[in-house]
Amino acid sequence: MLSARARELAIKYPDRVPVHVRAVNGELQNKYLIPKDMALSSFMMVLRKKIDVKSHEAIFVYVKNVLPPNTRTFGELYTQFHDDKDGMLHMTWSRENTFGGT
Repeated sequence: MLSARARELAIKYPDRVPVHVRAVNGELQNKYLIPKDMALSSFMMVLRKKIDVKSHEAIFVYVKNVLPPNTRTFGELYTQFHDDKDGMLHMTWSRENTFGGT
């Protein structure tokens, strides 16, 4: 059963998904209303800019400890992984050094 707030958001923004994004280490937490047809890869580009990821770093986004394909839309992710209690799609991100960066 969804919370009253989640039902309110679904009615007011039927084309969007409520998403809670947090860093693995607690460095950053934000809530977004993301278009259902946006691909995870597009959101990752937005997230990279927001958290100022260096060119030698990669980010990984997890949903319930699963690394979903970057081609999945938020509508698909929400349908499969949303929290039944609060109606949010909870995501976690982490960054890793790649390409020999320090």
